[in-house]
Amino acid sequence: MHPPAADCASIRDLLPEYALGLLGTEEAAPVRSHLDACGACRAEHQELAEAVALLAPLRDALASLVTDGKTGPVFRARAACPQARQPRRARPWSPRSRPG
Repeated sequence: MHPPAADCASIRDLLPEYALGLLGTEEAAPVRSHLDACGACRAEHQELAEAVALLAPLRDALASLVTDGKTGPVFRARAACPQARQPRRARPWSPRSRPG
């Protein structure tokens, strides 16, 4: 028996957080139960889980840039370069440059 469409809609709203492992135990339990019974939601979860797995190396690389609350090497290098820290000044429009 397929779960009601309303159940699918509420579960699908939670699938991204579920795939990322961000749901608490109490929130995740009904999602797991629903996925056991619903092939359509299970297929959507599988797609999200695959995307999460593909993005994991990127997440890990970004996390390695920030250690112990300090900026990583890329950000430290940019901070050491005075040109990188100064915002570019907007150039005022010259009356001569306007089409007339």
